[in-house]
Amino acid sequence: MSPTSIPEIQRINLGLTTLTMKAMGINDLLSFDFMDPPSPQALISAMEQLYSLGALDEEGLLTKLGRKMAEFPLKPPLSKMLLASVDLGCSDEILTIIVMIQTGNIFYRPREKQAHADQKRGKFFQPEGDHLTLLAVYEARKDPQEGYRTLVENQPVYIHPGSAVFQRQPDWVIYHELVMTTKEYMREITVIDPKWLVELAPRFFKAADPSKMSKRKRQERIEPLYDRYNEPNSWRLSKRRA
Repeated sequence: MSPTSIPEIQRINLGLTTLTMKAMGINDLLSFDFMDPPSPQALISAMEQLYSLGALDEEGLLTKLGRKMAEFPLKPPLSKMLLASVDLGCSDEILTIIVMIQTGNIFYRPREKQAHADQKRGKFFQPEGDHLTLLAVYEARKDPQEGYRTLVENQPVYIHPGSAVFQRQPDWVIYHELVMTTKEYMREITVIDPKWLVELAPRFFKAADPSKMSKRKRQERIEPLYDRYNEPNSWRLSKRRA
């Protein structure tokens, strides 16, 4: 073992460090007087990464994008992902994914119950990959009982354990009555397609007028349904276009 620990700057990826120093006007990093200098190759690799992300130009100077990225205390790939999410209209989801990535391993796998843990974890897997799997975990963790909210009063309610759909936890349901015990439970539940709300609940929902949508939203593969009582561009419900 080494008698002293290796300085952190010699162990970590230098992308964020390099980006921060560039934002401070320190451009000649290879000649900078570090207290514990990292290897030149580590600095060069960091600058190559920043160049590939568009944060540095061909002369190694900070670009407009790079200056924006430097405002976030995140690894450069994550800060660029966050900035790009603004234009793509998915900032909430990307913020959640970034936080989940920063958290580290979120799955508990006890030695004596590994198979059971793997089975539970598999329920969150998304075909698109690990990032959306993290998002699915967060969405489930927001309310482990898969709570719902009523349309009119935004009241938190839950599927009664005796319901035929209790194990399914569908996205949208209608119910016959509410019963208050330990929680406000819905009784006699039927699963619905949210598209039906435009026709059957016109007091609350209407289909969006494509001619009045922004160019960005027209390009998205989303057909929005707006809550008529909110701002014109407020998302309330949507379905993916075919």
